[in-house]
Amino acid sequence: MGDLLRKSEYMELPSVTLVLNYRLNFDGERSCGSVVVYNGQMKDDEENFESYMELLECGLSEEEVMKRFNRVISDVREGKIDVVF
Repeated sequence: MGDLLRKSEYMELPSVTLVLNYRLNFDGERSCGSVVVYNGQMKDDEENFESYMELLECGLSEEEVMKRFNRVISDVREGKIDVVF
Protein backbone atom coordinates (compact mmCIF):
# COMPACT_ATOMS: atom_id res chain seq x y z
CA MET A 1 0.00 0.00 0.00
CA GLY A 2 1.41 3.37 -1.06
CA ASP A 3 1.36 6.41 1.16
CA LEU A 4 -0.36 8.70 -1.34
CA LEU A 5 -3.81 7.89 -2.64
CA ARG A 6 -4.81 9.71 -5.84
CA LYS A 7 -7.83 9.33 -8.05
CA SER A 8 -9.49 11.44 -10.69
CA GLU A 9 -12.92 10.98 -12.26
CA TYR A 10 -14.63 13.01 -14.97
CA MET A 11 -18.45 13.27 -14.98
CA GLU A 12 -20.03 14.36 -18.27
CA LEU A 13 -23.10 15.73 -16.53
CA PRO A 14 -22.62 18.31 -15.02
CA SER A 15 -19.18 18.38 -16.74
CA VAL A 16 -16.92 18.32 -13.69
CA THR A 17 -13.75 16.50 -12.69
CA LEU A 18 -13.37 15.16 -9.16
CA VAL A 19 -9.84 14.80 -7.83
CA LEU A 20 -8.90 12.89 -4.69
CA ASN A 21 -5.53 13.36 -2.99
CA TYR A 22 -4.95 11.77 0.41
CA ARG A 23 -1.86 10.95 2.46
CA LEU A 24 -2.34 7.59 4.15
CA ASN A 25 -0.58 6.56 7.37
CA PHE A 26 0.12 10.12 8.42
CA ASP A 27 -0.95 11.86 11.57
CA GLY A 28 -0.01 15.28 12.74
CA GLU A 29 -2.04 17.77 10.78
CA ARG A 30 -5.70 18.70 10.75
CA SER A 31 -6.26 17.35 7.26
CA CYS A 32 -4.38 14.81 5.21
CA GLY A 33 -6.13 15.27 1.92
CA SER A 34 -9.10 16.49 -0.04
CA VAL A 35 -11.70 15.83 -2.67
CA VAL A 36 -11.83 18.75 -5.10
CA VAL A 37 -14.41 19.34 -7.81
CA TYR A 38 -13.22 21.29 -10.86
CA ASN A 39 -15.42 22.66 -13.64
CA GLY A 40 -15.01 20.81 -16.94
CA GLN A 41 -12.30 18.38 -17.84
CA MET A 42 -8.87 18.84 -16.27
CA LYS A 43 -6.27 20.24 -18.68
CA ASP A 44 -2.61 20.47 -17.77
CA ASP A 45 -1.95 23.53 -19.90
CA GLU A 46 -4.89 25.57 -18.56
CA GLU A 47 -5.96 26.92 -15.19
CA ASN A 48 -8.69 24.73 -13.74
CA PHE A 49 -11.52 26.40 -11.81
CA GLU A 50 -12.27 24.81 -8.44
CA SER A 51 -15.97 24.82 -7.56
CA TYR A 52 -16.01 22.68 -4.38
CA MET A 53 -13.53 21.23 -1.89
CA GLU A 54 -13.98 18.82 0.99
CA LEU A 55 -11.06 18.35 3.37
CA LEU A 56 -10.42 14.85 4.73
CA GLU A 57 -9.11 14.42 8.24
CA CYS A 58 -6.06 12.31 9.04
CA GLY A 59 -6.26 8.73 10.23
CA LEU A 60 -8.69 7.39 7.62
CA SER A 61 -8.15 4.01 6.02
CA GLU A 62 -8.04 3.62 2.24
CA GLU A 63 -11.56 2.16 2.36
CA GLU A 64 -12.88 5.13 4.36
CA VAL A 65 -11.26 7.60 1.96
CA MET A 66 -12.80 5.87 -1.06
CA LYS A 67 -16.23 5.92 0.64
CA ARG A 68 -15.91 9.69 1.13
CA PHE A 69 -14.82 10.16 -2.50
CA ASN A 70 -17.76 8.07 -3.74
CA ARG A 71 -20.15 10.00 -1.50
CA VAL A 72 -19.03 13.29 -3.06
CA ILE A 73 -19.58 11.76 -6.52
CA SER A 74 -23.06 10.68 -5.45
CA ASP A 75 -23.85 14.08 -3.94
CA VAL A 76 -22.82 15.85 -7.16
CA ARG A 77 -24.96 13.50 -9.27
CA GLU A 78 -27.97 14.00 -6.99
CA GLY A 79 -27.55 17.78 -6.89
CA LYS A 80 -26.83 17.89 -3.14
CA ILE A 81 -23.60 19.73 -3.92
CA ASP A 82 -24.09 22.64 -6.29
CA VAL A 83 -21.13 22.75 -8.65
CA VAL A 84 -22.72 24.52 -11.63
CA PHE A 85 -22.32 28.29 -11.75
